[in-house]
Amino acid sequence: MIVLVGPMGAGKSTVGRKLAQRIGLNFIDIDKEIESSAGISIIKIFQSEGEEGFRKRETAMISFHCCKNGTVISTGGGAILSLENRMMMRNGIVVYLHATPNQQYDRIKNRKHRPNLDRQRPLAKLAELMEIRDPLYRSEADIIVRTDGQSVDEVASQIEHGLLNQ
Repeated sequence: MIVLVGPMGAGKSTVGRKLAQRIGLNFIDIDKEIESSAGISIIKIFQSEGEEGFRKRETAMISFHCCKNGTVISTGGGAILSLENRMMMRNGIVVYLHATPNQQYDRIKNRKHRPNLDRQRPLAKLAELMEIRDPLYRSEADIIVRTDGQSVDEVASQIEHGLLNQ
């Protein structure tokens, strides 16, 4: 099991899908699985249950999928905040996809489904989230790949190279 962590806009879903395809594993996007299970969007979950309700769903979904071998799992940006999630992720190889707040913003600025993004001051919010979460991503990572300015194939290739060294 390979678990991708990192901030919103780092490329976890896109890179995860490509990586799984390249190395012949199944791909699981935790956010998509939550939406499918709930029958509503993450934004609506945040609106009706708050972040705490969403995080409970996220932990349950990670728990369900984290014991599956032969998978690449893309987690949400805040999944790293939970000690329970971090402990489950340790059952696999954790890959931190790092992106600067400027790169994140360039990738997500036209997307409407980002519940933790402050539309009034998005760069400041991204920097704030990075300051809190980066140490956690780094502490759990077996492999760290910077995604700024790189194509999906380049990032997937770097992860493959890192996996060979594990």
